[in-house]
Amino acid sequence: MRLSDCVGADETSCKVNGKKNWIWTYQTNCLTIIVNAVIRSYQTVVDNLEQGFSQSILVYDYLSAQFKTPAKSQQICIAHSLRELKFFIQKRNSNWIYKFPKIL
Repeated sequence: MRLSDCVGADETSCKVNGKKNWIWTYQTNCLTIIVNAVIRSYQTVVDNLEQGFSQSILVYDYLSAQFKTPAKSQQICIAHSLRELKFFIQKRNSNWIYKFPKIL
């Protein structure tokens, strides 16, 4: 996986024995790594993927731990960007905001 051109990353919460945990996923077209962690922090990356993805473009949401993950290059997921933009549109009223989704 570390040599893949592109790796997608995401995390979501889940319950394990009644306690909140985090499921982290890293996926390519051929492989998926799934990690369960009790915390949602960069320490999970260090514990499981310390070397990162030196040959890969890492695509992820806005989680700060992903920003720190070593990679050849990084890209914010467009679907997550559009979701964030919808929230921003609801909070602000400006002409450029309504045009920006078309750019993405």
